[in-house]
Amino acid sequence: MGVGTMIELDASQLAPEVAGLFLSGGAELPGLQWQARPKQFAKDRLDEIEDAKLLGRAAPGDEAMTVAVRALLYLWNGWPVEAAMVAQAAAEPECHYLTGFCERQLGRADRAKAALQQLADYPIYAPLAQYAIKTIGEATEPLLKRFKGLMELGETWEPFLFVDLVEQVRAGKFDRDAEIIVRRLQCREFELLFRHCYEQATGEPIPARVEPESTADREARLRRLRHKRERKRPDRLARREPSAQEEKPSSGQRPGEAEPATVNIGCPQCGQVLAFPQSTRGRNGNCGKCGAVFLIPQRQTPELRPTPQAPACTVAVGCPKCGQMVRRAESDRGKTHKCSKCGTVFLIPKK
Repeated sequence: MGVGTMIELDASQLAPEVAGLFLSGGAELPGLQWQARPKQFAKDRLDEIEDAKLLGRAAPGDEAMTVAVRALLYLWNGWPVEAAMVAQAAAEPECHYLTGFCERQLGRADRAKAALQQLADYPIYAPLAQYAIKTIGEATEPLLKRFKGLMELGETWEPFLFVDLVEQVRAGKFDRDAEIIVRRLQCREFELLFRHCYEQATGEPIPARVEPESTADREARLRRLRHKRERKRPDRLARREPSAQEEKPSSGQRPGEAEPATVNIGCPQCGQVLAFPQSTRGRNGNCGKCGAVFLIPQRQTPELRPTPQAPACTVAVGCPKCGQMVRRAESDRGKTHKCSKCGTVFLIPKK
């Protein structure tokens, strides 16, 4: 079993001073006796900072819970004696719990149990028991199995038996995997206790950690969005109402001459003649036969409109990409043509 990281609490959601003191404990899973690596600068900061500044507000919310938060920061940074002293000013449940936690750290099992005995129950016991049952899993260590069985039976945390587990680790009677399980349980116990006290002190919940999106998940999400857009595009073109500007007659339309409701365009891919609303000129069309997407050309300009002098044996076709008008002989219908402006090769539609 790997050691892994410490706990899941997102320090960026805490007050700046609290976050700094919290992160000073490090990110790796610590041993059972945190006083083995005390952080002197953290103790100095906790000794001098006021409660209101610690929580980053003009005045602390719940003063008793603010004291508990301070005691927990002493404990986390390796100062259990100082933590127990500060905890005496906390509310009674937190005072008993923190005293028991500190005595357990100091190896005084009897004192730890005596303090924890004052607690009939505590808000973090149920979620802590659920985490412990899952973490212990199929571990074969007899005392761990018994610990798990009692929690499954009572559906709550067993603080006295956990004191015995810590003592077994201190005596070197557990293998490394069992030791890591006990260290994980102690860290989760601290995290839940800290979260509970901090939220009570500030009156605000600590937001859950947001996991960063993986590259694979981001690419999959983008593919779904592109696919969704492509499926909606033909329907959007068909439903779109013409704008006021599009409804105006072109400068080449003769006065009094009614403009056709649709424009007939030959698909450059298969030659199928398709009818599109006049309002779709200048936008992409979709062939219902072969699925090809092409540009519906703009209206003809006066210079490109057939004139009386134009031979009757020619056909005018707009380039499906750039709209450039070309004239070809009637005999060229069904043949391909390369646009002189953009180079697109397209089919001269049949009649």
